[in-house]
Amino acid sequence: MPPKETTTASSDGMMRSGAKASAPALLDSRGSMIFTASYASFHPAGGGSLYTASKHAVVGYVRAAAPLLAPEVVLTAVCPGFADTPLVEGLPLGDLPLLAPDDVAAAIGTVLGRGEPGECWYVQPGREPAPYAFRGVPGPRTG
Repeated sequence: MPPKETTTASSDGMMRSGAKASAPALLDSRGSMIFTASYASFHPAGGGSLYTASKHAVVGYVRAAAPLLAPEVVLTAVCPGFADTPLVEGLPLGDLPLLAPDDVAAAIGTVLGRGEPGECWYVQPGREPAPYAFRGVPGPRTG
């Protein structure tokens, strides 16, 4: 949605769907929670300004809440690039390679095995998933 067409209802809906979690349920689980953000969490790219803002909110939540919930809960995020899903239909992507849904699922498996609290892993076609380096910004501290 173009910024000039943004309404309170549309922004509330996007933010509610993009960054919502229940701390008591997370603490009861004593496990891991992986949020699905997007490459737009780091660089605006398709999806519009509200989509980008909601994905920044997911990354902000993960990085801010992870040290407060660790070690009982490990919060991380995967931030895939464009994936071959209905969300990208009609976008002018040209020859841009797309991720398959299985690529994102495999990245989630990698994060479950190696992810540290507060990490946000980028997922791009043809590259191994890896934590995003927030240059000049300290990472979450868990202890």
